Amino acid sequence: MSLPGFVTNISVNGPGRDSLFIDGGGILGLGMFKINASSNSSLNNLTLQDGDNSGAVGSGRGGSIENLGQLMMTNVMVKDCWGDLGGAIYSSSGLTITSSTIKDNWTHIRGFGGGLFLDTGSSAQITNSTISGNFSDDRGGGLAIMAGTQVTLQDSNVIDNVAKEGGGIYNSGGTLSIGYGSLSNNSAVVDGGGLLHAGGSTALNNVTITGNSAGNRGGGIFIGSVNLFMTGGSMSGNAACNGGGIYQGGATATFTGVAFQGNYAEDWGGGVYIEGGTLNLNTCNFSGNQAVAGAPKIARTHPDNRPNPIINIANCTGVSVNDIIDVPYGT
Repeated sequence: MSLPGFVTNISVNGPGRDSLFIDGGGILGLGMFKINASSNSSLNNLTLQDGDNSGAVGSGRGGSIENLGQLMMTNVMVKDCWGDLGGAIYSSSGLTITSSTIKDNWTHIRGFGGGLFLDTGSSAQITNSTISGNFSDDRGGGLAIMAGTQVTLQDSNVIDNVAKEGGGIYNSGGTLSIGYGSLSNNSAVVDGGGLLHAGGSTALNNVTITGNSAGNRGGGIFIGSVNLFMTGGSMSGNAACNGGGIYQGGATATFTGVAFQGNYAEDWGGGVYIEGGTLNLNTCNFSGNQAVAGAPKIARTHPDNRPNPIINIANCTGVSVNDIIDVPYGT
């Protein structure tokens, strides 16, 4: 089934995602749903598969869905689709996803958002859903979030996604809030296995961040030069060259009541590697973190032209200021 051109106010209510399959046939340049800017549309209880809306580099928006309006999706599976911006879904407006699965979708060369691409100024509410097994050739294996977006994930899991940067999620400037759920077993070739936080703001509440990996920095989370807050939850079993759990390049990162357990660095900073900014650790627990070169808990370094990073540790167990190891910059 294909819908040429843009549609307005469409509603599809299937009998169940194991019963109704809408198949794009893998035909190059053929997406399945294009939602007009003036639309209020809904898709319920169905599966979308084998859409391919790829084209010239960066031109194919959403392998199955290109949303410019208001779209609600409930109990929908989107799988095995291809696009350039959003292997499965591209959205530049309002998107609500509930009890759905976005899995095994891909972007082409230099594509962003293997699962979803959320464009500038858009909003998305994702609840009780799974984003898994998606691939981006560039940034955001599961999701790519652009500047000025408002994105909330609640009780949702981002798992087994792969990208060059931001294996699970790439946030370049949106307001991202994640409550409960997990970022797990995602991988980045370079930085940010679970999450690459490059811009905007990110708040995490009782999120499990586990089993993620990065070839360079930040197996669990890569923090650039913008603030991040995490309350509750765990940072466990993540791995990277530097900063198995966390890499922080600047700004302020505050972790309250977070368990840092069993993270691993091939070089420095099993738990945390900080290069700039301020790190606040409040009532956190550190245990079983490892680093081959040294600093299994916290490694601190800084370029000559930057001030020394500030680390505040309060009421934590398994870590103190005596566990901070200063390492030469560039090692």
